[in-house]
Amino acid sequence: MTMRITYLSFMLLFVISSCSGPSSDSKEKSQPIVVEVNVELNNGERWVANPETTEGIKNMIDHMAAFSSSQKTDSFKTLSDSLNAEFMTIFSKCTMKGEAHEQLHNYLFPMRAKFKALASDDLDICRSQFDELELYLATYDDYFE
Repeated sequence: MTMRITYLSFMLLFVISSCSGPSSDSKEKSQPIVVEVNVELNNGERWVANPETTEGIKNMIDHMAAFSSSQKTDSFKTLSDSLNAEFMTIFSKCTMKGEAHEQLHNYLFPMRAKFKALASDDLDICRSQFDELELYLATYDDYFE
């Protein structure tokens, strides 16, 4: 719990301090992105994940990195479909048990809503969900090894 609060505080501080305000062509100030992860560490240590889970998360990160900014919501929908396919592969190959398994579910389940929002018909929602999901995926190594 303390690690989560510390991480959120750090991210909020980082986002606030790096935000220089709106550019001259921006009509309103962009809102900082705060990512909440509801995973507790294993007595201060990361949980051991099965290799297929870690590979699936890496594949999601690779899909995100390969995605080029798009002006079309269809591109975001295609990305959402790719991410969801990796998500389903993680579940089908999961061999984790016990509390590690429960904590993995705590990490994975919020992504479903993010995938759905990424496939929105609203381009602004697609873009903001992309940024949020990118930050969220980057937290995996904070909780799992």
